[in-house]
Amino acid sequence: MTSASGVTTLALLVVEAIAISLAVSLTDSDGAFRYTMGILALVILMYFVLALVRPELIGTKRGERVPQHPGGRSGHDLTAVTEEPEIKYDIFISSPMSSLESIGYEKFRKDILRVMEAIETHCRLRCYYSGKHRPTLEDFEATDVGLRNDMEAVRASRRFLMIFPESIVSSALVEAGMALALGKPAIYFTGRNVSLPFMLEGAANSTSRRLPPTRQYRFSDIEQLIRQIKNNGRDIFE
Repeated sequence: MTSASGVTTLALLVVEAIAISLAVSLTDSDGAFRYTMGILALVILMYFVLALVRPELIGTKRGERVPQHPGGRSGHDLTAVTEEPEIKYDIFISSPMSSLESIGYEKFRKDILRVMEAIETHCRLRCYYSGKHRPTLEDFEATDVGLRNDMEAVRASRRFLMIFPESIVSSALVEAGMALALGKPAIYFTGRNVSLPFMLEGAANSTSRRLPPTRQYRFSDIEQLIRQIKNNGRDIFE
């Protein structure tokens, strides 16, 4: 099959072959080596210049998707990240799960489900909470699967809500970072004595238009948090 990419590749190979044959004819071995390396570097440089200026000549196109692996996903498929996501949820609810030792996951999960019900009932907003159908820690999916699902859900949500009752190391902080990077308006409900990481504290107190709108509210217990949602309705998320 004859194509522009095939002709270009053939031309580069011919140039390289001629250069190497000339290098072999040199009697000075050091000079021949330097000559050959210089030509190889020039060929590589020509290839990358063509890739940037005339990508069609080497068989690629601007914006072309990276081929996927046999498993169906590409480890370098960056186009999927830049595509506009389909919005499925109004709010992504994030909270500590497996890291909750003092409260316990199962008890705190019930509290989060009550918060979720209050939002959907009084604010008429659709929520995503990854623990909704996972009553125990044994019901969690694999770590990489959970990360992928949560990333997709954050992208598919209009707003981000983190409920952080105590200062602990939690994946909820990673999700908050995702939301911040994706430009999602966010609210952090934090316990009275909780200190967030420096950058999240900065986001919550920032007035910069270059950052997504982010606010922080304190709560002493889940009852007060739910009452705050009921009293303010949708306005608290606007």
